[in-house]
Amino acid sequence: MDLTVRQLDKSKIQIYLDMLMERALWLESINKPMWNIDNLNPVNFEGMYLDYIPYLIYLEDHIVGGFVLLTHDRFLWNEEENNQRALYIHKLVIKPEYAGKGYAQKSISLINEIALKEGISYLRLDCYGDRVVSYETL
Repeated sequence: MDLTVRQLDKSKIQIYLDMLMERALWLESINKPMWNIDNLNPVNFEGMYLDYIPYLIYLEDHIVGGFVLLTHDRFLWNEEENNQRALYIHKLVIKPEYAGKGYAQKSISLINEIALKEGISYLRLDCYGDRVVSYETL
């Protein structure tokens, strides 16, 4: 079974936001909050990411997760970095039933393929680098 990514029409963004909300609530329940729940509605999300491109991750016809790509991120990256041809990966999420199976890593490889096709030199991902993965909590 192959993993694929497909661009999501922004009019259907709630599909993606529902996945983010589920995982955000779970992360809060284990005292590892990551995403501000108030921002996980279409209006606030649009305000945070003006020119975002949402994607869903599929395993055959089943939605595994999703992510957002940006071509600029002035919130987390400086002007010099934003002048480089880069894609910024935000809010990569994998549904609970697919967690711990390597789908996030495979998704990043697929995002890399998108970048290469578009002549993009860098992928940038915002994450909590100090978090230790605990598969018991997945």
